[in-house]
Amino acid sequence: MPGRFTRTGPYMNARVRDCMKALIVGGLFVAHPMGAQSGTPRIQLVREHVIDGEREDFPVVNGGHVNSRADIALTMRQDFQVRVYDVNGKRLATVGRRGQAPGEFMAPQVQGWFSDTVWVFDPSLRRSSFFSRDGRLVRTAALETSSHDVRVLHDSTNARLIDFFPRARRDDGTLVGSATIVRSGTRAPSSKEKVLVGYSSDGTVIKLANIEQDSRWAAELALTVASAASPNGRDIVVASVSDLTLSGSDIILSRFDERGVRRVTTRVGYSGILYPADVRQAILKRGIGPDRDQAVIASRVPKVLPPLYNILLRDDGIVLLTIRKTDSAQFALLVDANGMTRGAFGLPPKAELIATLGSFVWMKERNSDDIYSVVRYRMMCGARACAFQ
Repeated sequence: MPGRFTRTGPYMNARVRDCMKALIVGGLFVAHPMGAQSGTPRIQLVREHVIDGEREDFPVVNGGHVNSRADIALTMRQDFQVRVYDVNGKRLATVGRRGQAPGEFMAPQVQGWFSDTVWVFDPSLRRSSFFSRDGRLVRTAALETSSHDVRVLHDSTNARLIDFFPRARRDDGTLVGSATIVRSGTRAPSSKEKVLVGYSSDGTVIKLANIEQDSRWAAELALTVASAASPNGRDIVVASVSDLTLSGSDIILSRFDERGVRRVTTRVGYSGILYPADVRQAILKRGIGPDRDQAVIASRVPKVLPPLYNILLRDDGIVLLTIRKTDSAQFALLVDANGMTRGAFGLPPKAELIATLGSFVWMKERNSDDIYSVVRYRMMCGARACAFQ
């Protein structure tokens, strides 16, 4: 989700979202359910700290990123704000308000940290803003992607890059992000391709991976491809569902390096889960879109819920892949850079993973009144905090 990559579509109704999020567990520890692979190590989550949404008067929390201090910067687009909290939950800064002046936003999205500097991208303003952890505006930078032909390495020379959305920034200034490459030629019809690219400061583009969704299904209802870039922008992971069948199939994890070379492929099996009948009928009756004005024919609504929900990639190569276990339960599978499964844990009720660092994970969680809080958990492997070296 997205961007941040949206996982379920921005206009999906609450019943659909809840079917894709809720897992009822209780107590201090959250034990992982049956893993996707036999012998998957069991990880327990210890609830360590809560940034209380009622106390902080949170609107919808759209996502977050952490730095090496375990500060967390939270996106709150409804309030045109970013809020920064330290490891103890103390608010360090609130930045932004609605507007177009420096330090203002129309659609903010925290994209990462550079040491103690938080990076916020605004797709409406096509601008990046950089703030210190105490909220001081350091600088702004316009996103200058060319609408003219660009040089796509190892690809067509008659190409344009559109809809570029940065996800990570390398030390050399190269932006890694999602985009559409539009090709034109005199002998072939124009074509479009949704991809992950590296966009260098000299305007050169290198295609890293394809991220096209399965065209058989309405995209808001059947996420079949999800992707993530590591915070340093050096690694890319694309998770794709081989097929949506009741008998189940595979989620395929493909890892690419900074040149777009596929390095490791890992298959994770899943079990097919029927789309809840009431949700399916509501979709067919009411449609989708901001005003429910986009009709969906039955053949475009899959009979099986897509197993893939979310994906995070760390600089150490660990992937956290959120997979559906039932129509109302999910678990996170941890896979290392060599494709080995390192553990799995169940997600709490109405929770979504938003960040991870070392043995910690952060989740945004909704209570019965739909108020968001941000909770930090420690991953425990037996009696010790998990180490993934």
